[in-house]
Amino acid sequence: MWRMRYLNLPFSSQAIEISKDGQLYLTRISGVCSQCGSPVEVRTIGPKEHRITVVQCTNNPQQHRWEFDRTILGDVKGDYQS
Repeated sequence: MWRMRYLNLPFSSQAIEISKDGQLYLTRISGVCSQCGSPVEVRTIGPKEHRITVVQCTNNPQQHRWEFDRTILGDVKGDYQS
């Protein structure tokens, strides 16, 4: 967890993130599909040995799907909303 600083929770729309100072946060990433305007969700897909995290459309998950790059996220502490 410390190396990745982000862990998508299986079967959930939430994740656990750790800030640079070691605090844990329960987060939810949400948005809308750029192709059809439907809600999107973050999911981990693929076989156990080669799982990837994607953002996929709830309306058309097979065609409206993008790899999720958690490395572009800033430190969670700066984005936290209470």
